[in-house]
Amino acid sequence: MALSEGKTLGAVLSEALGAYLGKRKQVAKDPPFELLVRGNPRGRFPSPADMSAVEEDEELAALRIPGTKRRAAP
Repeated sequence: MALSEGKTLGAVLSEALGAYLGKRKQVAKDPPFELLVRGNPRGRFPSPADMSAVEEDEELAALRIPGTKRRAAP
């Protein structure tokens, strides 16, 4: 095929692979998704410190160690 079209073998293989992957991309197209948003859209994002504090509080609550207190939310 390469010889009859006057192309290199690499060019023919590149075209064939491009056609195959392009066809596959069309077939395997994911359906659109809906982005779910919670909370106040105009609210602030939690800082890394806020997230760390919540994680620590959850771990302490799960461990149920006597004498440990949960911190107040920031």
